[in-house]
Amino acid sequence: MLTIQELKTSASSGLQRKPRLVEAMYFCELNTTTEHLGSMYAVLGRRRARVLKEEMQEGYPLWTAGAASALLVLSHWEALPEDPFFVPKTEEELEEFGDGSSVLPNTIVYIIDDEN
Repeated sequence: MLTIQELKTSASSGLQRKPRLVEAMYFCELNTTTEHLGSMYAVLGRRRARVLKEEMQEGYPLWTAGAASALLVLSHWEALPEDPFFVPKTEEELEEFGDGSSVLPNTIVYIIDDEN
């Protein structure tokens, strides 16, 4: 059983390590016709996807429902690079970001706020 002091020390040391949010990364194989490629890339862009390889293949004549078919396989977990608790403090950070209003949108804060 941990004492209150041990819990405080543990929590404090955890925050000093700069906690990061991780998200699942999937290998995704998509099949679609050429007329739907633009829509497919638009959806991938909204989902912060990274296209690793693109191959055009002939011979997908059967499309029963929808404009594309997908196969998803969990690849790995990846830490998001943003710090959810970032506030400009050093002279260099204050010079670059000012009062914090010019800091780029933080993906982690967006995800956390979207869940509530």
